[in-house]
Amino acid sequence: MTNRYDKLLAGIIILAAFISYIVFIFPGQESGVRVVVEAEGKEVYVFPLGELKAGEQIPITGPLGDSILEMGENRVRLVASPCPDHICLAMGWIDSPGEMIVCLPNRVVVRIEGEGDWDDIAR
Repeated sequence: MTNRYDKLLAGIIILAAFISYIVFIFPGQESGVRVVVEAEGKEVYVFPLGELKAGEQIPITGPLGDSILEMGENRVRLVASPCPDHICLAMGWIDSPGEMIVCLPNRVVVRIEGEGDWDDIAR
């Protein structure tokens, strides 16, 4: 036999499951998730992930020339770089906290910081 408290508890569990589903389905929409771009060890751009339009490109000037950062829908990638091997271009899209793209010859680092960052868990 169920009483009204059992029904209330079941409703709370279902509501909590629904809210958890919504939070995890849209990870790029979290507050605090941001893209940090460094050139030669200095931060040159910091912006929330998903703030810029998909397809927008930003030049990042390093010692070899400009690397081009492209925005996607809640993700970023490098599409051009003056480095010789283009390993940084092969990294593809990044979209989760803790992920990064590094171009060592041009001294460019693109990383995503925010909630769920691996470094926060290790501390």
